[in-house]
Amino acid sequence: MNIDVVTALAASVPLDWIILGTITVLFTLDGLRSGPGRAGAVALALPGAVLLHTLFPSAFFLENFMPALAAPLMNALVFLVFFVALYMLIRQMDRSYADEGGQAIQALLCAFAAVAVFTVIWLQVPALSALWQFGDDVVAIFGGGFAFWWLIGSLAILGFLRRN
Repeated sequence: MNIDVVTALAASVPLDWIILGTITVLFTLDGLRSGPGRAGAVALALPGAVLLHTLFPSAFFLENFMPALAAPLMNALVFLVFFVALYMLIRQMDRSYADEGGQAIQALLCAFAAVAVFTVIWLQVPALSALWQFGDDVVAIFGGGFAFWWLIGSLAILGFLRRN
């Protein structure tokens, strides 16, 4: 086998797809080990965190803190805090997934759905672009008019897998 071909192929893959593929593999392995609960909680917590992050600047008593949170990195940190809090709350609400194992196809579908929600939400929150900006190909696939369909489809997949 010619190692130069493999090296050239690996060098031509954009880093965005390597990151998304790595996250997909991690969710798949976690889904095989413990079921689709974590992927479902991530997929539900991300849109909720976007809503809270959008409403946060106009929250009563908190408008005084907004100048301190104007920096993009601090704004991204606020989003991360909302996401982690919602993730933990959602996991507490549905403990039925706690010790279930997953099947291979179920784990893979949950991983793809969670990564699709993750990517759509990342593209929709401007504060997160301070941490990483996805390339044009990822934006074309997961952004714009397709974002709605990715979210609806991913949540439908997770809802269907929850029933089975």
